[in-house]
Amino acid sequence: MPTSRFTAALVLCLFGSAAFAAGDAKPVNTVCPVMLEEIDPSDARIVEFNGEQLALCCARCASKWKSMTDDQRTAALAKAMSPDAAKQEDRHGNDAAAAPVGPFNETCPITGKPAKAGAGAPSRVIDGVTVAFADADAAAKWDALDRVDRLSALTRVADFGPVNDMCPIGNEKIDPALLTPETMMRYKGRTLAFCCPSCPAGFRKWSEDKKDAFVAQYLGRKPVNTVCPVAQHEINAAGGTFPFLGSTVELCCPDCVPAWLKWDNEKRAAELAKAMQAEGR
Repeated sequence: MPTSRFTAALVLCLFGSAAFAAGDAKPVNTVCPVMLEEIDPSDARIVEFNGEQLALCCARCASKWKSMTDDQRTAALAKAMSPDAAKQEDRHGNDAAAAPVGPFNETCPITGKPAKAGAGAPSRVIDGVTVAFADADAAAKWDALDRVDRLSALTRVADFGPVNDMCPIGNEKIDPALLTPETMMRYKGRTLAFCCPSCPAGFRKWSEDKKDAFVAQYLGRKPVNTVCPVAQHEINAAGGTFPFLGSTVELCCPDCVPAWLKWDNEKRAAELAKAMQAEGR
């Protein structure tokens, strides 16, 4: 078919619920043609394409869709509309049947105070990730936030994995495939990795200033990637940055945060390498 038939008139608009106002056309798709996952109506964006209303799962996908050619849009939509579309891999890892994991935060995302842990402690679950809070009032304030603000708050306090790529004691390169609870430790809200189980004890003997200087060298670096390691597409708008194994990593949207948190360090490193390979690095 001629490409001219697929000229897109892109009209981005936010709709807050699954229901449409009277007279609105219902989107023809329920699977995002960019991310290939089920669309949550509360976060969706509507675009007009080839005379039909299409739904995209988030603002970042809407931006990505806008940058695509008509042929790319046609192919992506066909894939999203296929009978097997819902069976495609969900890059965000949102499996409703899976047991929640975490929490990955020691600091309350609402108050900035230490989060409580253990039985009876206030917590919530978002996309399979447990979030801990300082108290019930903080949890209630979390409930009042919209999804994007919740994920943004979680991004500010979550543990995204070890910040360092070199062992401070053994001076050896960290292999994420070999990391265990015995070769990692927490220090001032950061996870540090070591080459062997005996090294954390040596690090604890360092002065506070020396420890702080070791951690500081891994903070504030420029992101190493322009392709999101979760969504595996180009980053059009920042979804959060964090240090990981000696590099600063950037995600394309807050929706990608829970998926990264649920991955183990080996998968995180592999997906980051895949994203950087896609960039030609």
